[in-house]
Amino acid sequence: MTSHALRWLSVHKTSLLLAAILVLSAGLRLYALRFSLPAAFHPDEDLLVMPAVNMLKTGSYAPMRMDYGTFFIYLLVPLYAALFLLQMRDGLIGSVDDLSLYVHGAFPAVFPNPEYVLVARLLVVAFGVATVAVVFMLARRLGNDRLGLLAALLVALTPDLVMYSHFGVTDVPLSFMITLSLYLLIRAYDSWGHDSLWAYAGAGLVCGLAASTKYNGALLLLPLGLLPLLKTRTLDDLLRVRTLAGPLAMAAGFLAGTPYALLDLPAFLHAFGNNLHIYNQPGYELTGSTPLWWLNYLFTGHNAPLAWLGLVGGALSVARWGRRGWLIHVFVVAYLLTIINQSDRQPRSWLAIAPLMAIYAAVALDAAWVWWRGRATTDRWLRLLVPAAVLALVLTSLLWRTVEVNRALATTDVRHSAQLWIEANIPPGTRLAIDRFPPNIATDVWPTTQIFGVYMQNLAWYQEQGIRYLVFGDVIQNRDRLSDEDWQRYLALTEQLCPVAEIEGSWLAAPDRLIWVYEVPPCSPPG
Repeated sequence: MTSHALRWLSVHKTSLLLAAILVLSAGLRLYALRFSLPAAFHPDEDLLVMPAVNMLKTGSYAPMRMDYGTFFIYLLVPLYAALFLLQMRDGLIGSVDDLSLYVHGAFPAVFPNPEYVLVARLLVVAFGVATVAVVFMLARRLGNDRLGLLAALLVALTPDLVMYSHFGVTDVPLSFMITLSLYLLIRAYDSWGHDSLWAYAGAGLVCGLAASTKYNGALLLLPLGLLPLLKTRTLDDLLRVRTLAGPLAMAAGFLAGTPYALLDLPAFLHAFGNNLHIYNQPGYELTGSTPLWWLNYLFTGHNAPLAWLGLVGGALSVARWGRRGWLIHVFVVAYLLTIINQSDRQPRSWLAIAPLMAIYAAVALDAAWVWWRGRATTDRWLRLLVPAAVLALVLTSLLWRTVEVNRALATTDVRHSAQLWIEANIPPGTRLAIDRFPPNIATDVWPTTQIFGVYMQNLAWYQEQGIRYLVFGDVIQNRDRLSDEDWQRYLALTEQLCPVAEIEGSWLAAPDRLIWVYEVPPCSPPG
């Protein structure tokens, strides 16, 4: 290799390494992206895909529902318009009237136009890869290129971020918007003395779009409000247009992404209030402590290496980053306090801070490297070998867990296996009862009654309804999810039923899930 080529590699090594990390992150997120289609196995994708399809069909930009902020939905509309034009050009569709709408919660759960779901997933992949790039930018501004590359690599391999990048929902887009917002806030902090108000206003605008992507992004108001407090010295400074520009721009960004928060205030209040109820349902505390649940999930689950390193790095970063670091710390602390005080436990809830946890983890690894380099007195190769081995162990652990996630997505979903078993073994016309996340049962062939969990009714009720088989899974009926009372009701019910089949497989990205089929007495003779 010539000296000129070596110099070029030396000058561009950071860009080349970042490009390699971005390619890796894209590959992990694109793998098995078509999982389950055309089946609607993810319970929320239709909540975002169908409103965008409806806008194409009707020309009305009113969302069908506002369970999420609508910014992501509006981003889908031009992509769907382009897809529709391509399909019409190729003769695959005649008019927008040919686009079908899937009703949330209906069965059989099959998307009529699965290619529109795939486009939503591709958009999420783009957000996921872009998050890696923004994490590099933020970590580099807080430290150096080495810190930026470490953080980017950790985000690229974080199992939960890879898993949720496969779903056409707003969790990964929110992670991107929050990371970008904090990067812009740090940049506005660094340039506060000589930049115009537009830097702070621009950060506020992105904060508002983050809240419009998913409502918990509204917690960005805390670092947004903290920035001028860290930079101004008098009350007069706080009341200047420059200081007010951020909050005003955040409100404008939110309304730009969720205009029907004003245009249909009752619907917005209902959706927002319903979300508050879902995440704070009375009775969930009966299943145990939510903080302990989160400690177990983060520090013993497949994101554990990141969580442990993030805990150490978060403590170190308080001293390393100084005052401006509190723009990040205050958001992370407030967000953690919010999710651990919710009664409903959703693993996806922590994704908003997962990129920040990766930066904290990179701080821990970088600090360990600096410490070892300053104290090791052995030969040069051993000084390099020890930190390289530690980094390889961390990265291999994350990659192994990420590969497990992708392999589960690529395998047959347990609900599809259960569907095939029912079609082969239960006579048409037999009345069934199913739980909240059932197989795709053709209800015109097998009359179906759906309840959230089968334990909610007793045997006599099922017999009165003429139900012959119960089909349910351990996603709902499991010991960790149910209170002691509901668990005992579940055990009492299943003891009176006749076990027929146990079907095992993946459930989205979770391996080794079960669906059971039980017959309601009087039971058929064996064989």
